[in-house]
This record gives sequence, structure tokens and C-alpha cells, in this order.
Amino acid sequence: MVIHAVVTDFDNTITEERGLEPFFEAYAGEFCKVMNLQRGDYETALEEVKRDIGEQPLRYGWRSNGFFSAPVQGDPIGTNTVAHIEILERIRRGEIQGISVHVPKSESEVLEIKEKCYLHAYPQRETFFREGAGEYLNTLEKLFPGRVAIVSNSRDTSIRRKLEKIPGLVTSPRIIGLAQKMLVHSKRGQFQPQGFPTSVNPDRPEYLRLLREFHSNLSELVVVGDNFYLDLSAILHSGGYGILLDTEVTQGYEIPFLQQHPRGHFARGYDAVIEFLRSNCA
Repeated sequence: MVIHAVVTDFDNTITEERGLEPFFEAYAGEFCKVMNLQRGDYETALEEVKRDIGEQPLRYGWRSNGFFSAPVQGDPIGTNTVAHIEILERIRRGEIQGISVHVPKSESEVLEIKEKCYLHAYPQRETFFREGAGEYLNTLEKLFPGRVAIVSNSRDTSIRRKLEKIPGLVTSPRIIGLAQKMLVHSKRGQFQPQGFPTSVNPDRPEYLRLLREFHSNLSELVVVGDNFYLDLSAILHSGGYGILLDTEVTQGYEIPFLQQHPRGHFARGYDAVIEFLRSNCA
């Protein structure tokens, strides 16, 4: 195995998911504004949907173009996003009536509203970095000089501003923003590893296009992330490498699959990521 370039996820890989209340409040405010919702009606709908998600988490995971994209268990940002998408879909289907004058006309409009609210709220998100994040990124640059990128579904400008606050960071990695990792195009390549609660859909052309723009030969590229479905499934299916960082989002069923996969790896922390990369870098 020879790895020539590395892409590392940002949210919940470089950062930790805590202190999220400012983000949730900004998201709620923008959602009510866009949908012309009264706050009380909104909170009632959100509470009902979140209860349903808790009772049927796999039914209400990330979906794209009618295909299952990823579960949201343990992911507060993902749960929030999926909950708001479900509110929009229920309004569109007429299951929630009389609380909004704005009825989304299509799934694409639902996703546009979701994206607008997310991008509005993201700058308000208080950022907490994982211990050792600066040294982790510095070491990646030493191992792969000029061949390190950070990937995020958020805008690159937002990520760049946050990077300036990482203690000890002396490198300036490339930013791949608006990655749209959740977008699934088809069931092509669908597989269900033993122990996984759902099938995995790796056909994510927009995400893969951005990865190829960074490093054209995906078989030489490794992606480090916290979510198997969103971060790793596409690159592993395309012949590249995938490292899952152990976080509070890790469910456990991913670990045996990655340990047995010839290009997969499960890392308990940054040191384990670096050790694997040192052993396999060009």
C-alpha cells in the first residue's frame, strides 16, 4: 500500500461536537424566517419529529434523491438537519397544515432551504478543537508536503477562519469546501457489510469529483473522517484508503469491517492515524 495524499474531515474530526447551542439557535431563527413560521408552532413540530427520529433512527437518517445516505445516531448536527428536512417534507406532503404560508414545491427546494439554514448558522457555531489537532495537521504536512487537504460540507472561508484559531498550527492546508458528501446519485455499488444496520450507497459523484480535483488518482488517496457512510464509503469503493477516527459518533459496527478491509483502518486517536500513514506513505 502506498499513499501519496491525505484528505482529513473537519467537523468532529479536527473539532469536537460540543457548545452547539448558538448554532442551533441561529438555524432555528433562519428556518422560521424562511418558512414564515411562528416559534411556538416550529418548536411543537420539531419536538414531534425528534421524538419520531429517536424511535425510528434508521427510517429518518440522511436521505438523498430517495436513497439512504447515512444514519444520524450520535450526531447532533446530523439529527438537527434531518429533523428540519422531515418538517419540510411533512409540510410539503400536507401532514403539517396551517403553520406556514410557504410550502416547498419539490425535494430540491427542501434541500435548498436546508442548505440556506445550515450555511447561515455555521458561522455561529462555537468551535472546540480536539486535543492535539494542530500537531496532527502539522505532522500530516510533514508526511505529505503540499498534499494535504481538509474537507467539509461548509464553505471554505468558514473553515479557514476556524483554522486560524487552532493552537500550534503552523501549516496552511488546502480547503475543500461545500463537499456535499451526503448527496447520493444512485444505488450503483450498494453493499451491506456484516453487522451494519443498513446498506451503504457509495455513489457520491460530487464528493468524489472534489476529491479527484485535489488528487486525480483516488487509489493513492486516503480520507480520514468520523463517519463511515459520509466520509469513507465513496473513497473505499473507488479504490482509495479510508481511516475512521474513533469519536462519540462511532457506533462500533464499522470497526470489524475496516479492520478486515485491505485499505481500511480504525484509529483510536490522532497518534494511530499518523502511525498508519507513516507505514504506508510514499
